[in-house]
Amino acid sequence: MEFLLYFLVFIFGYYTCKTFYIYRSGSLTVGMLKMSQLTCLLLLIRAMEQYAYIRTFGALQLKKGGASENEVESYQLYIDNDIAFFKTKSIDNLVGATPNYFKQVLEFEDWESAMRYLNENKELADHIIRPRG
Repeated sequence: MEFLLYFLVFIFGYYTCKTFYIYRSGSLTVGMLKMSQLTCLLLLIRAMEQYAYIRTFGALQLKKGGASENEVESYQLYIDNDIAFFKTKSIDNLVGATPNYFKQVLEFEDWESAMRYLNENKELADHIIRPRG
């Protein structure tokens, strides 16, 4: 009889340990997914900063080179269209690369909601950029 009790306690302990291990590993996985999404969004923001610099610098160079106002506006419109395409494709690729079983964890679908998500997690994003010792 005691042998059966020992066996049942062992089985209960084994499955309890396994359950908590799965819960802990799932929690860590979701945390890593969120950190990687924030890191990716920070990289996209950095790319957008570079786009803004290119747009301004290119317009100044065109003006300095004697281009007409119409040519400068065309250049800026071209860059603006490229920026809009970049925003759409980058978020679509980020959402598309997320496995189906993590789709419910994903908190953004487009550029605006991604920027809201980044703004809501500003402290964590700051920690990614400047890790504290």
